[in-house]
Amino acid sequence: MKEGFCLAKKYSVKIDLPDGRTVEVSGTTQKQLVERALKKYGSGKPALPSIPTFGAYARKWWQLYKAPKHKPTTLQTYQNAMEKHIYPFFQSKPLNEITIDTVQQFFNLHMNLSWSSVRQMRILLHEVFSAAIEDGYMDKDPTASSRLVLPTKRSVREALPTEAFVDVMKQIACLEPEDARLLALLTYTGMRRNEVLGLRWEDIDLDERLVHVRRGATFTSNQPIIGTPKTKAGYRDIPITEHLLPYLQPAQKGGFVIGGGNTPITQSTYDRAMERIGKAINLHGATAHVFRHSYLTFLGTLNTNVKTIQAIAGHSDIQTTMNRYVHKDRQQIHLAGRAFSEKVSEFLSNTTAANMVSSKE
Repeated sequence: MKEGFCLAKKYSVKIDLPDGRTVEVSGTTQKQLVERALKKYGSGKPALPSIPTFGAYARKWWQLYKAPKHKPTTLQTYQNAMEKHIYPFFQSKPLNEITIDTVQQFFNLHMNLSWSSVRQMRILLHEVFSAAIEDGYMDKDPTASSRLVLPTKRSVREALPTEAFVDVMKQIACLEPEDARLLALLTYTGMRRNEVLGLRWEDIDLDERLVHVRRGATFTSNQPIIGTPKTKAGYRDIPITEHLLPYLQPAQKGGFVIGGGNTPITQSTYDRAMERIGKAINLHGATAHVFRHSYLTFLGTLNTNVKTIQAIAGHSDIQTTMNRYVHKDRQQIHLAGRAFSEKVSEFLSNTTAANMVSSKE
């Protein structure tokens, strides 16, 4: 029996028969290949290509297909999830032995993580398994099963009620200067965490009253990594309001706005700052996204043009703005209806008056 080989997503094996003939059997998966060979030529089991382990296969796939697709900062986030969570569990498991139960066991160990973190890991596993299916090492993608039990999306990321959001604004001035500046930027601009931490003093235009968003700072092993916005929409200008202005004065000549150094603050420094802020304003567990969400939602309640909210938020897709930050508010619905009626009445009144003048003439 001769060595098996793979040709363009199709497995083949050559078998030497007792009568001296050599025949070839092919199949789209290794399981199908074995079944066909056994059915047609008896119990002589053909030699199949060995099944790689998840770790060996995923690392090769990563270098060939994943790494070229993403920016280094984005790739590092995915790499962290692979190295910290996925590889330790799946590393030595042969691909064809990974089942729905195996994947569920993995997610059961990570139920304490956020919904977004688990979602990211599911996507990464799905990409690896999909490639393995194409290469004939797996028959099904276990992450696609509807049986999987995953963490639910938590409400902590919801926008604060208007009264609570205004209460946060009132307390900013009571904080230590550095903490006050951090919270003011999060509260009065709707910027993402990485954008606030990547802000340099040269991005602050006090003459034009604008913040120029040009970069962001993410973390790897506690250390900051500078990167550019993921999309063109991420490059944008955000207004500096009268309430934010005091926390940006006096402007410095250089360095990062948060921390004041030539490099952004570390993740541990940021986490400690947010913990202090949470305790001081009695809002424990609030994240940068909560303040971003609250700011953008607040703009929506002011009947701000949706395209304007989209531009300030840095969204590429207006549907993201509509679905996440423009919330239905019963009072606003009534106000909109009242404004519509008043405008229609104004037009009708003007039309009636014009007709009366015309008839007299």
